[in-house]
Amino acid sequence: MTHGRLDCRARTLSLPGQAAATLADSEVRLLQLLASRPGQVMLRAEVMVRIGLSGQGRHIEMVEGVVSRLRRRLRELGVAAPPIRTVRGQGYAWTPPVLSLEVSDGTSEMLDD
Repeated sequence: MTHGRLDCRARTLSLPGQAAATLADSEVRLLQLLASRPGQVMLRAEVMVRIGLSGQGRHIEMVEGVVSRLRRRLRELGVAAPPIRTVRGQGYAWTPPVLSLEVSDGTSEMLDD
């Protein structure tokens, strides 16, 4: 299992042996949302609202783009199998125990043991 640290304020994701990667706001929100609910399927529409992509003519396809970019970032950081699983016709789920993530936004909280 890989252990990482997500700093929401700095918008960085750090994994052992890798330089910290700066993430887009939507990537940070998605990572925090999914990792805080391991194994739980999050519907695409709910993800869209929770990561701030709803309204102003935005579409579900934008969520797919954020998921794709985040998976690519995780692979670039050395996570061989990114823990974001697509649940066909529904949404996405965080698949532990590939990545254990500590989230920092002024407090530290272990999201996945």
